[in-house]
Amino acid sequence: MNTNDAGPVPPHRPLPARSLRVASLVCGIGLPPLWLSAWLVPLSGERGGRCLVYGETCGGGWPEGTLPFCFTAVAVACCVVLFTPDRGARTALVRRCALGAQLLFSGLALLWVLTWPA
Repeated sequence: MNTNDAGPVPPHRPLPARSLRVASLVCGIGLPPLWLSAWLVPLSGERGGRCLVYGETCGGGWPEGTLPFCFTAVAVACCVVLFTPDRGARTALVRRCALGAQLLFSGLALLWVLTWPA
């Protein structure tokens, strides 16, 4: 055995329910201001400025209803994380998956904004 080895790696402990709830709440409350401030990126470019000033047709090629779906999915996932009771490993898995879905759809909503003038 090498003397530089730190020994056995301790098992990974999942985040407690409270940490997941706080993370979900912060991400859910932070999405609208982040989404609104993300508009500065496409509107500051040449193409975005032409879309805004001259009314050119813009859009990232996303299907209709993508944005409302993303915001609804974020709200539902946030509610699942916040209101799932603490009853063992199965509900912890549901909470972690809901937080992952919330982060995924938050990223998709931001990507929708960033690709708008394309």
